[in-house]
Amino acid sequence: MIEKYIYYKVYTDYHMGIAQSVFCLLESRAGIVRKEPFHYLFRLAPNTLRQFPCRVVNLDTKEICTDIISKVYKNSPSPTLIIETEDAYELQCTPETQIWTPMGWISAQSLQIGDIIWTNGEPEERYKDKEFLLKCKEKGMKYAEIAEACNISERTIRYYFKLYNINEGKTGSLKGEDNPNYKGDKRSVKGSYMEMKSMAIERYHKGMLPENIILNEKGLFFGKCEYCDNEAELHIHHRDHLQFNNAIDNHVFQCALCHRVSHSGYTIRHVKKSSISNIYASSCDETFDVCIPHGNYVANGFIIKGAQ
Repeated sequence: MIEKYIYYKVYTDYHMGIAQSVFCLLESRAGIVRKEPFHYLFRLAPNTLRQFPCRVVNLDTKEICTDIISKVYKNSPSPTLIIETEDAYELQCTPETQIWTPMGWISAQSLQIGDIIWTNGEPEERYKDKEFLLKCKEKGMKYAEIAEACNISERTIRYYFKLYNINEGKTGSLKGEDNPNYKGDKRSVKGSYMEMKSMAIERYHKGMLPENIILNEKGLFFGKCEYCDNEAELHIHHRDHLQFNNAIDNHVFQCALCHRVSHSGYTIRHVKKSSISNIYASSCDETFDVCIPHGNYVANGFIIKGAQ
């Protein structure tokens, strides 16, 4: 009964494909999001696929939207690569797979460590996955770094670390003066947004800020958001969330929406930038690809070019 729903295509010379264990994000009209592996999608009836459109990206506006999958292709086994990003995204795909970057579509085999790519801008509630949190802990990521990667508050990350009983180390559970790493009440340190902004304006006049940032007559910054690349009025955000740390490398210029995300975890509907931390060869595996009118789809947070 299942066979009549299967669309099978084998590429002989080369092909783009995603490993069967990779998740595709399906989003219903009601906003319900399902993470389904590609080998599961391959066996779904077309009517079922139409009920859960795939998450895609509008390449012009960088907004996240949805589109209906036309076909799911299964490719013959081939060598694969694993790509990891600093914000803990991971993708297993063939070397020929096209990934969307600020420079356009680039094949996986052409990417290098440190390259910037576009990734799904929404948190996907990865912070609720114990394996994800353990992987972040193994990489030595701090609470603030994990919170920024998931677009939620640091308090939420701490809650799930405690909920899953993830070991915080010898001093992680010690609070206040009982902790040997305690450096005093940072809230007593003087620091305000206006003080930080006046410092940024002074740096602007000294030519210390990026060239694409403009200061208007009202004292407002305009330019490209460092997170989503959209042209907008810019806010100044502290990377480490500490108001008193006004070092120039601790300031990030963000649009209002991304700035809200950095503090409250508000769901955004456009992509964000991620840096590649590791690329290495993996096993030979069956891969799948998606044919979709929009021409791209989101897989494990990466923006992938669909089959033609």
